[in-house]
Amino acid sequence: MIFHRRGDHPIHHSTYLRMISVLQRMVDCRDVSEGIVAWEHTNEALRIGRQTVEEYGSNNRGGRNV
Repeated sequence: MIFHRRGDHPIHHSTYLRMISVLQRMVDCRDVSEGIVAWEHTNEALRIGRQTVEEYGSNNRGGRNV
């Protein structure tokens, strides 16, 4: 699970991956066009999501706690 801010509810790693996939499809399929505010926000959300997944992966190498 990923805690994105102190006190927030955890979000499962798979949820972040799905969100990244949906956002990337929006950009790839040109649902949002480069140069508009929605495109900028979509790419910022992608950056944050990818960074979170990378941080989660680097913090959880070596096995899962059960």
